[in-house]
Amino acid sequence: MHLLKNLDDELTSPKNNKQETKEETSQLLQINEEIIECEKQRLKFIEMKSIFSPREDSPLSKELFRLVKEGNASKLQKFLFQHRAMIGRVIDARDATQETAMHWAAKRGRKDIVELLFVFGATLDLKDLGGRTPADLADMIKADKVEEFIGVLRDLTKRYPHISRTQLMDKLYGEKNPYVLW
Repeated sequence: MHLLKNLDDELTSPKNNKQETKEETSQLLQINEEIIECEKQRLKFIEMKSIFSPREDSPLSKELFRLVKEGNASKLQKFLFQHRAMIGRVIDARDATQETAMHWAAKRGRKDIVELLFVFGATLDLKDLGGRTPADLADMIKADKVEEFIGVLRDLTKRYPHISRTQLMDKLYGEKNPYVLW
């Protein structure tokens, strides 16, 4: 804003006791308008970033964490499907300890929830503040099926990096893929 005031002062005051030419004034007005437009865009970006910020305290991620912690896979599935257009922006949101919803599902031994989160784009190898991945947390609580399943998903994503998550699930389940209709 200080910059805008300086430009306004330059536009209205004589320079070395001479009036600026119309061209110089026009250029300064154009610069002033561009600065104002950039500031509007910056504020709009900040506003949008706060709406979709990948933190636990954004509305979508708050609900995501709540449902994962609650452990109700059917409610979580419905929520993920309803918000599928925007869920990718918060699927890897982190809480105060830098844990994601995937960490929470893994440390609770919830293979079904790990699978849902994966299908909707959750990352398997993000680390929390302690440097632990979801597979590490599953190992800590002796949730061998979850740890093994995360390993299988990790291997599939490395082997087939250019296909969708649903297609990866086809490779895993074959014709019995529960995500075919999505």
